[in-house]
Amino acid sequence: MLDESRKTAFVCSADEFALEVMKRLKKSGKRAGRDYGIIGFDNIDILDYVTPRLTTISNSVAEVAETAVALLFELIMRKQEGKNWEEPASCKILPYRMVEGETI
Repeated sequence: MLDESRKTAFVCSADEFALEVMKRLKKSGKRAGRDYGIIGFDNIDILDYVTPRLTTISNSVAEVAETAVALLFELIMRKQEGKNWEEPASCKILPYRMVEGETI
C-alpha cells in the first residue's frame, strides 16, 4: 500500500538504473512503494524476479532504434543539402504502455 505522505519519487531512464536505486536504498532500510516511488523504462525480463515488482514503461526497442536511425539520416541529409541541421529534427511519438508494478 502506498504511503500518501511519501514525497520522494524516482523516474529512471532504464530499469537497470531503477533497480540500482532500489538496491542502494534498501541497504538504508527504505522500501520501494512504501517509502518512495520509483518507475523504470524498458520492461526488462529480470523484472519478473524482482520484489517488489518495479513499475515500468514498455516500448518496442526495435521501433526506437529504427526511428533514431531515421532521424539521424534526416539530420545528415539536411547538412549535406546545406540546410540548418542544428534545427530540431522531426519528432515522432512512439507507442508505449505502462506495466503496473508495486513501486508507485
